[in-house]
Amino acid sequence: MTDKVRLSIRYFTNAARQAAGSNPRVAFEEICKAIEQLEDEIHELRTAAPPKAGQN
Repeated sequence: MTDKVRLSIRYFTNAARQAAGSNPRVAFEEICKAIEQLEDEIHELRTAAPPKAGQN
């Protein structure tokens, strides 16, 4: 897993934690942003060139 994906997952989990005590609309928007960011990172990983031998 790349550092960018780890960071996105951390952002998502922080948004979910904050949602517990937040305005539901704001919490929903933050979680949606986090999901979109994570989806973008996953898409980048899937479309990236495969690593050369010994670089994974």
